[in-house]
Amino acid sequence: MSHETSSTGSTTSTPSVSSLRIPIDPTGTRFPWTHAGVAPACDQDGSPVFLGLAEFKHGLHPCKIRVESKGRPCQHEHRGATYLLPFDPAAMRWVQASGGQPPRGSRPVEGGYERIDKERLYHARAVVNGVTVPGKAGEHGHMVGGGLAVSIARASHADLDWALQGGANVPFDGREHLIVSAYEVLWVCLDCL
Repeated sequence: MSHETSSTGSTTSTPSVSSLRIPIDPTGTRFPWTHAGVAPACDQDGSPVFLGLAEFKHGLHPCKIRVESKGRPCQHEHRGATYLLPFDPAAMRWVQASGGQPPRGSRPVEGGYERIDKERLYHARAVVNGVTVPGKAGEHGHMVGGGLAVSIARASHADLDWALQGGANVPFDGREHLIVSAYEVLWVCLDCL
């Protein structure tokens, strides 16, 4: 668990899902199917897509993991640490980020960080050409609660009637798409882990 101090001075606990991450070899031939959990998305061909994290430009970014037909865990070769985050629908849920209300007793799932300033990144997903695609959202945007913009890093639970206004970046069809409305951010139940 990590602890955060809210703008009101109270301390809140954020469940750490880092202990749930499973290291995988993206150039290997085996995918940890027995530990993967439920696939939160499917690709155009109906194959399962999982949540992941990958080293990228000296940061750790949320990503999608698609298992190739040969059993390789990544669609494109990747060099560096790669992790699978098993999706557990009993403890995690997707919350609409373009104006939705977050579930009470929940926090967004931290999915990594940017190289510069170690800004936090969160698991997100959006629909591109009719396909739900896992990606990332970050502190680059702001949370908006009752017309007041506050930094995610300093937000208390009371501030979390929010919309992450910066948008979600999702990889699809060989490029990254910025989705600024109608995307979701992954949340975890505080009492479920």
